[in-house]
Amino acid sequence: MGNRAGSKTITSVRLQQVVANHRVAPVRKYNIYYRETSESQPYSLLNAIQTCDGSDQCGHATTFGWQLAVSGSLASSGYKGAV
Repeated sequence: MGNRAGSKTITSVRLQQVVANHRVAPVRKYNIYYRETSESQPYSLLNAIQTCDGSDQCGHATTFGWQLAVSGSLASSGYKGAV
């Protein structure tokens, strides 16, 4: 729960996985992970995305870093790709 532009916002559901199919068989999956900021700045931030093949063999996740900008808005501090 949080406030944006004076309006109360509630996030009850987040996208957790995207599955790409060929006909009926999955060929690639993307697992999506989030992290919460503090209660005083209640944002849900993208933390990592992990790519898997159709048989659930997954690689290292690509992670994202965030920092609070001077004005109080969020700004990306970069990302760390899989090595």
